[in-house]
This record gives sequence, C-alpha cells and structure tokens, in this order.
Amino acid sequence: MENKVWHEFIESLIHDHFGEYKKTKEHEYLHHRKMYLDDLMTNELTKSQKTMIEEIIFEFGSAEERRGDFLYAQGMKDCVMILKNLGVLA
Repeated sequence: MENKVWHEFIESLIHDHFGEYKKTKEHEYLHHRKMYLDDLMTNELTKSQKTMIEEIIFEFGSAEERRGDFLYAQGMKDCVMILKNLGVLA
C-alpha cells in the first residue's frame, strides 16, 4: 500500500512539473518540429509507411517517458536518502 501511495505522489509531481515544462522554449521548439514531421508524414509517405513510422515514434516516445519517470522517481528517492544522511529527515 505504501508503495502505491508513493507512486501516486510521484505521478502527481511529474504531472505538475510537465505543465511547467510546456511553458519552455524547448517544448515550443519540439512542438513545431512535431508539426513539421506530421506534415511530412501526411504529404510525403504512403499510408503503410506513415503507419510504420508512427508505431516506431510511439515506441520511442513511450520508452523515453518511462525512462524519464524512472529517473525522476529515483532522484526523489536519492534526495530523501541524502536528507536522511544529513540529519534533516528522521
């Protein structure tokens, strides 16, 4: 049960911080690149090529999302460990 609560807490933090990320220039740039890619895929590829590329992009995106979530959660755990070692947390 404690693990479930921890994961829900981490998910909430990730969600909140992603909202902040959406305000960055990097996010804006990547959004424009995605729009460009969508245009290329719509106008330059066959339907089967587009489907294959979309599947690959989805797999890469999902893997990156899991990687980011894992690293964020691990960073939170490391932070708690460091604060405990410093005597800030009991």
